[in-house]
Amino acid sequence: MKSSHLSALLIPFSALCHAYDLGDVTIQADKTGVPIHLSNLNVEVINITSDSISLQDVLQKSGSIDTYSMHGQDGTAVNLNGMDSNHVLITLDGLAINPSGQAVNLNDINMANILRIEIIKGNASSQYGSQALGGVINLVSKPTASSALPSGSVHYKTHKQHTSILGDTSAQIHYAQSINDLNFSHHVQVNNYSQSQLNKESNESEQSSGYRILLNEKISKENLTLQTQLNIKRLTRPFEYQVATNTIDKHKIENENRGFLQLNYNKKDWQASSKYQYLNAQSIQDVISTTDSNDFNREITSHFIQANVQKNIEFTTASVLVGAFSHAESLEQIKEETKRGITTLTNELSETQNKSSIELYAQHDWYLSDYVSLQSGLRVQFDSDFGVFNSPNMAIRWDVNANNIIKASTGIGYRVPDLKERHFIFDHSIYGYEVIGNKDLTPETSFSSQLQWQYITHNFDLSHTLYAHYLDDLIEQTLDDSIDNGIDSYININNGKASIIGIDSQIKWTGNDALDLSWSTNLLQATYLIDQTKMINKPNKKIKADAKWKLKNNQFFTTQIAWQSDAINSVLETKPDVVLVNVSWQQDLSKTLSMNVALNNLTNQIKNPEITGDSRPNSGLELAVHISFNP
Repeated sequence: MKSSHLSALLIPFSALCHAYDLGDVTIQADKTGVPIHLSNLNVEVINITSDSISLQDVLQKSGSIDTYSMHGQDGTAVNLNGMDSNHVLITLDGLAINPSGQAVNLNDINMANILRIEIIKGNASSQYGSQALGGVINLVSKPTASSALPSGSVHYKTHKQHTSILGDTSAQIHYAQSINDLNFSHHVQVNNYSQSQLNKESNESEQSSGYRILLNEKISKENLTLQTQLNIKRLTRPFEYQVATNTIDKHKIENENRGFLQLNYNKKDWQASSKYQYLNAQSIQDVISTTDSNDFNREITSHFIQANVQKNIEFTTASVLVGAFSHAESLEQIKEETKRGITTLTNELSETQNKSSIELYAQHDWYLSDYVSLQSGLRVQFDSDFGVFNSPNMAIRWDVNANNIIKASTGIGYRVPDLKERHFIFDHSIYGYEVIGNKDLTPETSFSSQLQWQYITHNFDLSHTLYAHYLDDLIEQTLDDSIDNGIDSYININNGKASIIGIDSQIKWTGNDALDLSWSTNLLQATYLIDQTKMINKPNKKIKADAKWKLKNNQFFTTQIAWQSDAINSVLETKPDVVLVNVSWQQDLSKTLSMNVALNNLTNQIKNPEITGDSRPNSGLELAVHISFNP
């Protein structure tokens, strides 16, 4: 355990935690469960509060994170201090939410089950292995507790894209009960989606509609928790457009079924967990034109299994964590195409692809004095395709006094290419392009360091963090001009060395429970080291400011302003500055009923798909109304 001096520091730190509504929480993502105010890691915790409408909105509260929709995928990508979603692992209670290479759709997560979000900034490969070389976003589940009445909410959102108007309505209900020694949590969520698009200049029109159902069940008893979830998605997209004198009608149906079963066991210093995930996604498309017809059915199936066990051993001036992790996954994709009455069946992966790994890790926390603690870790991965990888890490913390803390860390990270990057051939020739996997890809490696100074009082938190990532064998998509088949062919390659260096400054202030203010500034320099050119889609300057006022009669007003500048697009042009303004108002209508109205992107910045690398949001001005009932 920590020695007497650090125990004395609990008084001011506890006051800080109370000011930011964190309580005496322990960091699950730290593996050892150390209290947040004693962690050696650069970690940020965001609680889910009554005004939290979506997980994407909650993540945007962090000055270090940007979220954006992934092109061609139903998912949400994140950028953490310049490191993109391929280098940031998103987990639920310590286990990956999705198999590697698959986008995380935050709408697929039961937000009613989430207590808080833990963000580890910087290399975490020694704790979590591949894909965590840029950081970890861990979602912590709520403990199951019975309630007399069910809780629920209704949500409506409408916004405009470049040439379309979209609407999204959702309703959810949550109920928890106890039967003998068992605690049950039941959750149902239904989303209805619609889109209307009309582009007179290109003679295009589209009407889309669909729905999504989320079913979540959680059972717990003492130290054991079992959670299962099923997501069902159905979407239809009739589409018509004119090319010269040729009228083309396209009808697309997207069906997706995904689910998981996760088991967690916690007892004293022992922790064990396992998870099985399944995904089946089907895309059916019929294209009829004046001169031709082309129908195809693409289906993807994925299985993903994870298991983790760890033991924490406490000594007088140190603690040791040892653990083992294993995973196995498979990916299969079939394409059936009928063109001019002739049907062909193609396995786009040539055969079902599989990969697996066994990983051993250890972490040593050593309390050198009353003021200084040292953490060292090592993870060894035995990968079925790429052999052995080692990820050492070291972090030191110096409590200068009750208000000033200095942290420093350094480590080596890695990322194994996922199955889609290596084997997948995505034929989207109807839209003029294809993406080709590359079996010769090699794993990415990184050397990362950061230095942080933090000053805290009971209602004020100021931090400056210098960080640097040096990446080797960086995996990126590039246009392959050597392939001449009438369409653009993109291939995954190892694109040499790159560096991402920056400073992340954050300020948080709470005043008399009536006003919360936060300000963040991020200066970034991302460079390819071979030719010293800038990396694309990495803004050099970002500023984000948030304010939350508590008004009379249980009313809250929140505003956020974000600005970014000097990003380079894929054709090496400087993108325009992006300024976003979001506001929301919350009113507690009664002790159990509340309403939240939000206006997002007041500046109406909209991405134009005709501009290469346009970094503005996919959606323009957005109106969202959320009504919740919590007895």
